[in-house]
Amino acid sequence: MSASIAAFLGLSCALATGAPTLELAELQLSQARLPEALATLEALTDAGPLDRPSLVRALTMRLQLYAALKRPEDLSRDALDLAALEPDLQPDGLRPDARAAFLRAKSSAPVPPDITLVARERDDLFVVEATTTGAPTLVRSVRFAARTEGGAWTTSEGAPIVLPMEQAEHVEFYGSIVGPGGAVVAFHADAATPDRHVRSRPEVVAVTAPPEEDAAVWPWIAGGGAVVVAATVVTALLLSSRADTRVSVLPNMPNAPDGG
Repeated sequence: MSASIAAFLGLSCALATGAPTLELAELQLSQARLPEALATLEALTDAGPLDRPSLVRALTMRLQLYAALKRPEDLSRDALDLAALEPDLQPDGLRPDARAAFLRAKSSAPVPPDITLVARERDDLFVVEATTTGAPTLVRSVRFAARTEGGAWTTSEGAPIVLPMEQAEHVEFYGSIVGPGGAVVAFHADAATPDRHVRSRPEVVAVTAPPEEDAAVWPWIAGGGAVVVAATVVTALLLSSRADTRVSVLPNMPNAPDGG
């Protein structure tokens, strides 16, 4: 289906049901029905349904309207959101005051929306927490889910998810930031390919006994000092005994004759 046919069908549906759509807002804008176009866009960014590309379109049109309606605070806010969400947007088609606001916002390098999920171990529990960065106006809610291997998903909209470890070897998780109109503006993994934290295990140091042939040597090494001392004492006693024996068997020697 071509984009023109899809737009026509979307506009026809909007006209028939009165539901706000981007096509209806574009029609109202082209007819210079500015307050009506703004009301349509604000309804879309409040309740949706929008995806990320359609959110960029809605913010771009609303930027034009805020500039035309002389609403500088709203203009600056939407310019910052648009620059954070789509910094590579080409503003050539914008009216001059809207384009100037976007370029000013882009030069301030606004932080794009982002989500980070971290899993930690606490006692016998896995704890999964989410942190977000970026403009608060682009963060309507934070949704994430976690499960242990083989288990069911547990979901949260901001509070940490706490799961018992039991026999599980890992915990899986994914999440996203939901922005204006229900558009997902940032995500961390997804249900099909979740992130994973593997359970840590205490390191075990094995102590091995010496080989059998070496074990027989240990008593000799350990008692080596005593063996040497004992051998020295025995040797000394034997030498002393032999000396005494030699002295006792010597015959009596006559006195030497006088010199006279």
